[in-house]
Amino acid sequence: MKTFLTIVFGALLLLAASCSSSVSTISVDVMYPSAVTFPKSVSGLLVVDNAGEVEADKNHYFVDANRRRYRLSLEPADSLSSIFSETVAGAFASAHYFPEVRIFDNAVQGRNSSSDLFPISEQDSLREGDPDRLILSIDSVYIQSQMQDRLETGEDMSYYRSTLDVSAGALVRLYLPGHSRPESFWANDSIFWEEMELTAEAAHSLLPSYYDAFMSALGSLSLRVVSMLTPHIETENRYLYETSHPAMQDAMSYWNNGKYEDASFLWEYMYEKSKKESVRARAAANLSVYYELNDDFPQAIKWCEESLRLFGTDPEENEIYILTLEHALRMLNLRRENADLLQKQIGRYR
Repeated sequence: MKTFLTIVFGALLLLAASCSSSVSTISVDVMYPSAVTFPKSVSGLLVVDNAGEVEADKNHYFVDANRRRYRLSLEPADSLSSIFSETVAGAFASAHYFPEVRIFDNAVQGRNSSSDLFPISEQDSLREGDPDRLILSIDSVYIQSQMQDRLETGEDMSYYRSTLDVSAGALVRLYLPGHSRPESFWANDSIFWEEMELTAEAAHSLLPSYYDAFMSALGSLSLRVVSMLTPHIETENRYLYETSHPAMQDAMSYWNNGKYEDASFLWEYMYEKSKKESVRARAAANLSVYYELNDDFPQAIKWCEESLRLFGTDPEENEIYILTLEHALRMLNLRRENADLLQKQIGRYR
């Protein structure tokens, strides 16, 4: 959802920018905390395939160019739940957050309902004498797909547009040492492919095989699970405003050449000296980005609020800027709230 909102706000800002001002988009890596803060005594993570066989032959459809829908019967060569469990374990190992990541080799049979949990005795058995080991149980996995053909007709020629959309989801339960009942998490993700050719068959040949598509979807889903349970980085967009004033243009030149502090000096100068509220508002917004990238959240919030105040003097004209800054302010407050928790989680194994 955050990615979708960022794309929407960016597009609206570009449309709103007039010939006397422009908007530059910069990508930043933002770290977010885990949904769970683990005790330092945790010795490792054990991933258990508790889902059994995934019914991969259901929920797969093909829609032809005449909009006729067919149900497909697909039989992947390998156990999808086993592959997913291995992929999850590999993704956790690559994150280097837990001292050790292991996988239980054989699927545990007979626990596929939401009320059927591991009793204490079975948790102890899985931990094999290590009471500080986490248990992550993959309790259910689903995967579904749809391939669709569309005949597109242009002025000069017709062609086929073929798409393949694969969705995957998983219910995982985390058993913490000293807790009899687990914490449950639901993860889901989807991947989309699109190809265009003169015939439907040619377009199909460019799409991945169902098995490769399923593997890609499960790989992406595993990263979703890891991001829930470890501090993780998400790439987001931030926006810098430029006007026709030479000082604002010089500030952007400094920024683009890595002289961020020099750029901030010019933005502060323009905020203090400009007689135009619109210029002061843009300078304040840029200062908010500068301070956020220096992890100074109180200053970033202060300048974001000031930019909102200045843009708010003409709310109808500045509606898009106000919406964008309101979203930025919410994210800044969230990052400030998470800062101490994130430092605690990051410092776990230092």
